[in-house]
Amino acid sequence: VTDNDDVESLELRQTLVSLVNIMIDAWANGSKINDEAIEHVEGWLHFLKTGEMMMNEKQEEEKKKSLVVIGPDEESYRGVVKAYIRTQKGEYLEQALQLLEEMRCTSEHPNNIIYPSTLT
Repeated sequence: VTDNDDVESLELRQTLVSLVNIMIDAWANGSKINDEAIEHVEGWLHFLKTGEMMMNEKQEEEKKKSLVVIGPDEESYRGVVKAYIRTQKGEYLEQALQLLEEMRCTSEHPNNIIYPSTLT
């Protein structure tokens, strides 16, 4: 493994995370934020965290794991939190707070002050 391989790997990871973030953002910014949208944003975040796609029971039998765990970035979390907040449902607002706490605890640079503009 050379330094060039490390650079290519990092660039590929950043590209993959960006593509998944586009999917998260599309569901979070849709005109209809409902349970289906939440399932999608949670599924994409789960994929970034574990390398596994969240599937329904029929697909569960054919479940395949990704070769690598990509890892979400701040934008990934922000998109999911935005979707939670846009539902305006108490259960999802609680999940938004939990996700923000998870984000704070796992970040290399935790932000203890969260402004409303960050969430909307």
